[in-house]
Amino acid sequence: AAAASADAELRAEARGELDRLIADSPREPSALRARAGCSIPMGDLEAAARDLTEALRLDPSAGAEVAGLAAEIATRSPALPAAVLVRSQALLAMGDRPGAVRALDAALADPAGRRDVDLLLARRSLAEGQGDGSLARDLLVQATQCARDGNHLLERLHREAMTRPDAAASGAAASAIARADYASAAAALRAEPPSARKAWVLERCGRTEEAAACLEELLGIDGAQPRYAGLLDRVVTRVLQERGPALMAEVVLELRQGPSEPIAAKAARQAAEGGAR
Repeated sequence: AAAASADAELRAEARGELDRLIADSPREPSALRARAGCSIPMGDLEAAARDLTEALRLDPSAGAEVAGLAAEIATRSPALPAAVLVRSQALLAMGDRPGAVRALDAALADPAGRRDVDLLLARRSLAEGQGDGSLARDLLVQATQCARDGNHLLERLHREAMTRPDAAASGAAASAIARADYASAAAALRAEPPSARKAWVLERCGRTEEAAACLEELLGIDGAQPRYAGLLDRVVTRVLQERGPALMAEVVLELRQGPSEPIAAKAARQAAEGGAR
C-alpha cells in the first residue's frame, strides 16, 4: 500500500511538471503523450484521450506510441469513444486499416459504445473507404437514429465532407469556399448530385430548406421526411436567432420643386389649350 501511494504521488508530481511544460509549449506532442501516460494509471482517461488526440494531430508519425497508450485506456474502459477514435486514427496513420476497423468494431459491439454517433460515423468512413456502400448506409441510418441533436449530426457530416480529398479538389466550388463566397460555391455545385458538401454550402449561404432537402436525399432513409422537417425547423430557428442579422435601411426622400401655379389656374389653362396633357 505504501509503495502504491508513493507511485501515485510520483505520478501526480510528474503530471504537475508536464502541466507546466505544456502550458509553456502547448504544441509539444511528446509532452502531451507523456502526460497521457501519467493520466492513464491515475484513472483520468478522458484527459488522456484528449492529450493523445492532440498529440497525434501534431505528430502523425508517432502513431505507434499513441495507439499503444490508447490500447492501455481500452483495458480500463473498452468503449470510451474518445480513446477508441484516437486509437483507430493512430492505426490508420500507421497504415493498419484492418486494425482500425477491428478497434471500432470491438467498441461498437459493446453496449456502452454501440449508440455513440462519432464511433458510428468513424466506422462509416472506413466502410466507404473500403467501397462497402451498403454497410456505410446502414451505419448512417444508425447514427441518425442515435443522434440526440439533428443539428449536431448535420454539422458533423459537414465537417467530415470538408476533410475529404474531393472537398479540397481544385475548381470553382473549392475556390469559392476558400474565399467564403458560399453563393458562388452553391452556383458552382448546382449541377452536382446531393452531397454533404453541397448541403453545407447551401446552409452557409442561408438556403436552409434546400440544404435540408439535399441532406434528406443524400441519406435516402425511409421515413426521413418527418425527422428532417424537424431538423429544418431547428436549423431555421438557429439561423434566425443566432446568425441571421436583420438588415434595415431608412431612406429619407427630400422632394424639391420650384414655384407651381394654383390647381384651379392650371386646370383652366389646360382646358384652354385643348385638354390636360
